[in-house]
Amino acid sequence: MPELVTVVIASLAAGFVNSIAGGGGLISLPVLLGVFPTAPVATLLGTSKAAMVWGTLWAAGSYSRHVRLPWHALIPAIVTALVGGLFGAWLVTLFSTQWLRHLLPVMLLVTLAYTLLRPDLGRVHAPIHAGRGEAARAAS
Repeated sequence: MPELVTVVIASLAAGFVNSIAGGGGLISLPVLLGVFPTAPVATLLGTSKAAMVWGTLWAAGSYSRHVRLPWHALIPAIVTALVGGLFGAWLVTLFSTQWLRHLLPVMLLVTLAYTLLRPDLGRVHAPIHAGRGEAARAAS
């Protein structure tokens, strides 16, 4: 039961962070790794990512009802993200769970440090591409 409470609290915090700025996985993944030390890392990565994907889809659906979205750029980006996600999910199954358990905290700390050192990251949105250039850039 304490594991369930820990995961629920972490999920709420991760969802809150994800709804504001993204990056909820920086909260949920370490908690899942700590609470379930014998679970395969690929399963925990998938669990964390699935929660964030559903939250993002819900938020995007709500947002799209209020704002006109550039679908010509979003569709290639969505397709590329799906292909990249499938490839990444397959790739992580090729590595040993023990090796990933040592590598993931380092990767999460690097990501956290980068985020903290760039407080202006994402603050200003100034599109510099249009038309096909925007779609190509979104899919890269």
